[in-house]
Amino acid sequence: MQGEREGGAAAPMGDGLARLWRDTFSPRMMGFMLNQAWIYTLFFNARLMPASGTQLSSLSILNMVSLVALVSTLLVIGVLGSKLDRSVTIEKRWLLAAAGCTLASTALVPLSLIDPLEGAAILIAAVGTGLGSGSIVALWGKVYSRTSGNVALAEASTAFILAALLLPAYFMLPAIIQAVVVCLIPAVSALFLYRELDSCEDNPPADAEEETHPEDRRDWRRVLAKVSATSVVFGTTVTILRNLFETGSANQPGELGHSFVMSSPLILAGVLMLSILLLGRRRIFALTYRPILPLLAFGCFLLPLFAPTSLFPYFFARVGYTCFDILSWAILTNISVQSSLSPFRVFGLGRAACSGGILLGTLAGLALVSVLPHSPDALTACSGALILLLILASTFILPENDIDRIAGAAETSEADDPDVPTTFSLEEKVAILGDKYQLGDRAREVMLLLAKGRTGARIEQELYISKGTVNYHLRNIYHKLGIHSKQELIELLEKMDEAPRKTP
Repeated sequence: MQGEREGGAAAPMGDGLARLWRDTFSPRMMGFMLNQAWIYTLFFNARLMPASGTQLSSLSILNMVSLVALVSTLLVIGVLGSKLDRSVTIEKRWLLAAAGCTLASTALVPLSLIDPLEGAAILIAAVGTGLGSGSIVALWGKVYSRTSGNVALAEASTAFILAALLLPAYFMLPAIIQAVVVCLIPAVSALFLYRELDSCEDNPPADAEEETHPEDRRDWRRVLAKVSATSVVFGTTVTILRNLFETGSANQPGELGHSFVMSSPLILAGVLMLSILLLGRRRIFALTYRPILPLLAFGCFLLPLFAPTSLFPYFFARVGYTCFDILSWAILTNISVQSSLSPFRVFGLGRAACSGGILLGTLAGLALVSVLPHSPDALTACSGALILLLILASTFILPENDIDRIAGAAETSEADDPDVPTTFSLEEKVAILGDKYQLGDRAREVMLLLAKGRTGARIEQELYISKGTVNYHLRNIYHKLGIHSKQELIELLEKMDEAPRKTP
């Protein structure tokens, strides 16, 4: 789904809803949704949480060890990066191994709930789910790196909503059916992912053959590092509040009640993201980024006003973090599309940071549980420290201008600045070249998107044309203009401003 049309005009509401339905409800989204549903049904399970105080059950330890394995797997994938980006055939074999590992390890968890398995069995289940799910997350990143940020944002928002809606229904099933379903979900999700990997083979990055300046690669690495650091801060904050809420002995609403507590913030966050996509006119990423900090900060602000086991601080913080979690898929997608970095590096490091924040928050929350319920001063100090961290992350580590760059929204021409001499807009330059070299309307549309930095895959998405059609127009444009790359096109368009600049 595209959040804006050419020129920044918003699509009518009816058209927006139609595009949302047509573009979002796809097999890819359904597979991604099932992957999220597996995470919720397994790790949002009330039976996996500490019973009270700081005591951890064997299954709570399973949860934490699985997180460690997940983060470690994603970090290794991120470091290896392009070395893993060999061929779709190898990736499919990797997927089958990861899915088998996840399925076998998940099967151990329901069994241990009936008759707790100690030692090696619990450890195998924890490490297996972490290794398998980490690999699957990275492969989903590879698939989404062939789309656009707005598509990823729409599909992730819808997937989070549907997966959260399935959570209460799951806990209404008999225990034996739950055990079967939680094992089947990753298997079905893997089938969708297997199918989607074919699109990666049919739709390689159009600009893969172009050399990228080393400084540009360093810039994008810095941006990825900023996204990762912010993910750690946000994840740590919300998980501290979650841990304070869930470890209170008075907050044991039962499995069904617990599922509603866990799912309602996810649904609200997904609806908020979709609403912004449908109603926003421009700078969709900036609009989605803005609600995150206030919601997270408000949850932290409520901490000293309520008992730490109260739902309210966690609820608001969870909505804000889920918005960021959804947005992170779109952010990482656009980094993959716009940079020459391997999608395995981008999604490996980016998603490792998101999960790493949750792991740090869990450990920090456990350390604070024994202190905060009995000390109002400690609650106030904790609240202030968390808000300070959030402001630091949002204002200094990942400011909104970085979000604009990731989104490709910083496309304003110097003509928008009254202190700069008037120049041709990008659309006017393309029209002048189109008239001069007798290019058709579709070729002009392709040239305009190419000049804005879009990849071939992104142009296919926005114009609803095939890869072959895009390549045909690119060859035609390069031949008629006497150029050989996107960079030469950009330089040619920039030279068209030199004459107006010299005019008194």
